[in-house]
Amino acid sequence: RIKRQKRQNIHTAMNGGVTIHEGTKEDLRTFFDFMTQTCRRHQVKPSPSKLDFLTSLWDMLEPQGLIKLFMARHEDEDVSGLVVLPFGETAHMWKFGWSGKDSHFRPNELLFWEVIKWAKNHGYRFADIGGVNTTLADAVLHHHNPEQSDEETEKYSGCRHQCRRGK
Repeated sequence: RIKRQKRQNIHTAMNGGVTIHEGTKEDLRTFFDFMTQTCRRHQVKPSPSKLDFLTSLWDMLEPQGLIKLFMARHEDEDVSGLVVLPFGETAHMWKFGWSGKDSHFRPNELLFWEVIKWAKNHGYRFADIGGVNTTLADAVLHHHNPEQSDEETEKYSGCRHQCRRGK
């Protein structure tokens, strides 16, 4: 059910040599630079505002599998990234950053598409490109596993893509 233009842009990225790879802690600096560049273009303050916060969050959540970084690469250079916080049945696409390069190859659309596919393949029911519910975030920080109804989750989710089996 993806719009025709989005499908075409995803194919443009794939045919143009854009690839997606899972990032590591060492890629956080590059991602953070992309995120701050994106914020400057949109004339907003970056959040988080410090790389140290992002690396501390990584150190805390990565051993539990509760944070992932995906990077889009074109011609051996990373051009955009997306931090994902998988929790419960939802993969929350938390923070995004783009260098501003290679827009005609549509790396960002392929990045989001591949993360949606990753979420589906890893058993998540939803890939959420909205905000993260603060109740869920607090529970993760305190090592709790709250039960939440879809209606409660929906309140905090801007756009949700259901990861349907076989589609």
